[in-house]
Amino acid sequence: LQSHGMQVEIAWDWAAFPGVTPTAKPFVSPVAHLLKGGEAGDEFAVTVTSTGQRLTHERFQALLSADGIQVLDGLSAGDPEGKAWAEAGSLDGRGHHEGWKLARLGAQEGEGLVSRVRGLLSAGWQEVLLVTDHGWLLLPGGFPRVDLPRFLVEHRWGRCAAMRETVRTDLPLTPWHWNPAVSIASPPGVGCFRAGLEYAHGGISLQELVVPRIT
Repeated sequence: LQSHGMQVEIAWDWAAFPGVTPTAKPFVSPVAHLLKGGEAGDEFAVTVTSTGQRLTHERFQALLSADGIQVLDGLSAGDPEGKAWAEAGSLDGRGHHEGWKLARLGAQEGEGLVSRVRGLLSAGWQEVLLVTDHGWLLLPGGFPRVDLPRFLVEHRWGRCAAMRETVRTDLPLTPWHWNPAVSIASPPGVGCFRAGLEYAHGGISLQELVVPRIT
């Protein structure tokens, strides 16, 4: 961004825990105040406070529009006199599908993001704030597996699992950001509850929970 003549300020923030998209993306969005947590079995998804419905992509966009925030799909630039939300990049999706090969894609993804920001500034926007919902871990060859029986959890992902209310575990437990009554178990170190993964996120590490804020 600086090499293209832009004035850049870099800060950082904590991601919402666990750092998985259904929890962390709503947290960094401008409509976070319109959302609330669900129950342990909701797969870390939040609900719309006014309706109690689980947040979907369509409902997310509807909340943005109702709050006066333009949704910029594709390469749309919208009206630079207002406020807008745009999404760019595919690091997370490609990481889940391609594993260690994600290491080859960083520069390409970065160039795509720069191109999107340049397009918005050229269209008249005065400021663009780049946020990301969570970080991630990448380990060629796969993460060491940590056993956590299914009967102990409501659901489990690679680096996090929502525990049932009446069970106990020696694993580290952390409250869910959106509902502190829900306890989330994390595997130690770079452990993983699922075998065969090379890319994962949602656990307790600085790589997963410290995210940049670039203006």
